[in-house]
Amino acid sequence: MTPASDAWKTMTRLVSEIASFAEVGMTPRPSAVIHFGSSVRPPLQYESDVDLLFFFQSLPSGRIAAQDIFVPLELHCSPYLNELRAAGFNYELSPIAKSEQAAKVFSPLYLDLVDRSKILFDPSGLADQLIQRSKRFIERNGSRREYISGRPVWIYNPNLKSGEHFTDDF
Repeated sequence: MTPASDAWKTMTRLVSEIASFAEVGMTPRPSAVIHFGSSVRPPLQYESDVDLLFFFQSLPSGRIAAQDIFVPLELHCSPYLNELRAAGFNYELSPIAKSEQAAKVFSPLYLDLVDRSKILFDPSGLADQLIQRSKRFIERNGSRREYISGRPVWIYNPNLKSGEHFTDDF
């Protein structure tokens, strides 16, 4: 075993634990959870995060109150994160909380879900529907990901001309 393959096994266990905790240990219980970004597939980078998108029927008002929902999850996952750190992989959880209502409105974040995500929990099908709508959006608009200075940037509609407005039919 290499440190990278051991770290990938730990990441796989971590993500499985996140899915289980989302289903039975979180209050409020999320309606969908999506793991996305660079930690979805190997190889793992040495310095990164575990991007997680949570949808809830409703959220407490205020950004800090919404983020407090994740404190029990962070505590529950700390042994796995510590194991990754001990192997030289510095990872943190990066959860994002959104309401189910927000899934109906375009966000550039949703485009990244098309090819770099794994649905962890989705009993109502909300996450799957969101990813399918994002795929249709990309196809309809000719959207594409480009790398500028090594960082990914989405071009929503490359056919727009100067002065035209982008419409986010989502």
